[in-house]
Order: sequence, then structure tokens, then C-alpha cells
Amino acid sequence: LETIRLESTSEEEKNVRLDKMQNVFGSFAASVQNIMDTLREGDPSEVVDVADTVKRAMDLRQRHEELASVRIVNEIKCPIYVRAPRIRLISVWSQLIENAIDACKGREGGTVWIRNETREPDRVCISVIDNGAGVDEKILPRLFVREFSTKDRTRGVPRGHGLTMAKIILLEHGGELHITNEPAGGARATVWLPGVGNHA
Repeated sequence: LETIRLESTSEEEKNVRLDKMQNVFGSFAASVQNIMDTLREGDPSEVVDVADTVKRAMDLRQRHEELASVRIVNEIKCPIYVRAPRIRLISVWSQLIENAIDACKGREGGTVWIRNETREPDRVCISVIDNGAGVDEKILPRLFVREFSTKDRTRGVPRGHGLTMAKIILLEHGGELHITNEPAGGARATVWLPGVGNHA
């Protein structure tokens, strides 16, 4: 702020700094809102379509995707039903998609795939896969530790809560979350949730 107030600072530099401040505060506000939305209890008996919640999460991350020049390929084409609060499930996908996008930043041809890998009707399996650098094997066991993050701390913006919250949400609804490295490079976040079969 002091730099912006200085008369010697050019208008162009002021605008650049203001844009940076807006991005930082915008990210912080979004993080707070996501946490507040996630903490809403919701209806644990609600039956939701996974495909719909994934699409909503992608819409939330569209700006992030564009800024990072990363392509997202949603391969979930058919309705898949699980029992979980809609807002919480959207929060889970949003976090996993954000992490995958960040892993692909600066990589030519950076791509994130969202796949339905369900093999049993009562056990839904969805994977979010990226072709980024992957995760250091030494820190894989720490990914779900609160306030641990592989990302740089951006001007005081808190990090290290997203994956922890995602795992807690899934566990609360009988699900699981595992993160592994892909043999050809990149990482895979695999989510399991109890399915409810056909839903009229």
C-alpha cells in the first residue's frame, strides 16, 4: 500500500500491484468461503448425482484453469448416485481439481482428467488425474496432515486445509481418498463412496 501511495510510482506499476492485491484477497476470500460452505452440515441423507457435482466444481475452478493454461477433460458422462450433502461433495471435487491444476502449471500440455472408474454399483470410484510432476514419495504420507502444504504460502494466505477437509468429508460419508503417483508421471487422487444404485 505504501508503494502505491508514493508519487514516484507510475500508474502502470500501481495497476500491476493493485491487480496482484486483488488476486491475493480474492483467493483468500474464496478459501474462507469454501471452508464455510464445507462446514455447513447439509443433509447427510441427500442423494446426489456425482456427474452434476463434478460439473459444478469445474465451473467454480474455470478461472483457475484458464489462468494456469491447463486443460480439464471430464470423462464422466452418465449419472452416478451417492448419498452425501451436495455442497460438501462439490467442495471435495473443487479441492482435488484445484490441486491437479496447480500441479500442471507451467507444463506444456498440462491436462487434468476426471474419470469414472466404478466397477461395482455399490462402490463408486472417481479419479482426478494430472500429468504434472507428481508428488515427492517422502511427503505422500503427510498430504492429509492439517496445515501441511506442498504449495508456497502466498502472502499469508493459509494453506494445508483443503485435502484434510476433503478426506474428513469423505470419511464422514463412508468414503475414502487416496493419492498416488502415476507410473508415467503425474498424480492420481482416487475417491471411493458408497453408491445407491439407480435413483428415480
